[in-house]
Amino acid sequence: MSSPDAEPGFRAIAGPTWRNEVAARIALSAGSYRPGLQAERLPCPLLVQIGDRDAIAPAKPAQDAAFRATGRAEVRTYPIGHFDVCVGEGFERAVADQLHFLRRHLDARAAEHPVTHAV
Repeated sequence: MSSPDAEPGFRAIAGPTWRNEVAARIALSAGSYRPGLQAERLPCPLLVQIGDRDAIAPAKPAQDAAFRATGRAEVRTYPIGHFDVCVGEGFERAVADQLHFLRRHLDARAAEHPVTHAV
């Protein structure tokens, strides 16, 4: 990651002992990692969170994945960069949206499929 916010972002979440290195083998798979291309195959609701100032993971592929999820995707956009979702106000907002999403969808599923316990 070579954007200006990459190293400060990593340091903000990993701390002062973080070493800027990675195994070379990551290069063999990183370019083909495109999880959004499978969005239409997901049978479940999908929360897509986008930092509109993200220089590392651009918004367009995430928006396209949400579109391919054919009505099952909820998109939340934040005025933040890539690493801002990991600390501070960006983190708090993203986690609040995640919890809201999970509560709505898991509570609905639990109501459809109540668990009964045998004694």
